[in-house]
Parts: sequence; C-alpha cells; structure tokens
Amino acid sequence: TGQDQSSSQKNTEQLFTNALETIEPLLSHTQLLTTLAGSLYENRCVVRCTLQSDWEGVVQDADACFTLLASSLSETRTIELHKLRATALMELNRPLDAKAALGKAKLLAPHDDSLNTMIQSLDISEPNNNNNTE
Repeated sequence: TGQDQSSSQKNTEQLFTNALETIEPLLSHTQLLTTLAGSLYENRCVVRCTLQSDWEGVVQDADACFTLLASSLSETRTIELHKLRATALMELNRPLDAKAALGKAKLLAPHDDSLNTMIQSLDISEPNNNNNTE
C-alpha cells in the first residue's frame, strides 16, 4: 500500500498545483478590478464635488476609494481626496468631521497652504455653524 499512498500524495499535489494555476490569474484580475473600481469612485468623487452636488455621495465615494486603493494611492491623490471629502463634509455642516479629514491630509503635507486655509476657514466658522447664506 506504499505505492497507493505515494500515488495518492502525487494526485493531491497535482490538485493543489492545478488549484494554484487557476487561482493566480484570478487574483491578478481581482486586483485589476479593485484598482479600476477605486479609480472610478475617485473620478465620480471629483465630478460630484466639481458639480457641487450630492455631497453625501462625495464622502461615500472618497471612503470607497480609500478602502479599495488604500496603499496604492499616491500621497498627492490621498491629500486631494481628503480635501474633497472635507469640502463635502463642510457643505453637509459637519465641521468636526471635516477637520478630522483635513488633519489626516495635514499629516501628509504639513506645509500645504491650501490645507492651512481650509482649516482656518473651519476655525472661523465653527462657533456659529448657521452662517451659510448660499
């Protein structure tokens, strides 16, 4: 029965080898699809923010992009997404959340003047959040 055991082990190894050969290309497709989905969320986030519509959608798209693209986002894209997210949160009258988003961007770009300006505008408007006249 030693030969049966050896044959069985070879069959098992072949099954695992075949499984790996099937799984590997699918994983690369999955990564590609994840990257594509993340980029689509990022683009929709930018468009919605530019159109100044669906601010909640801007926040959700930015969050989805961060989740899908996490470590593959460049520093510049990460900062811009935090800015878009903060802009939407300000429009949704959620200044503390906006400040948190800007704080994350500030960690990546401590000397970014546009971030400083956004944070200062939040500091100015925070005491009375009902000053939106638009």
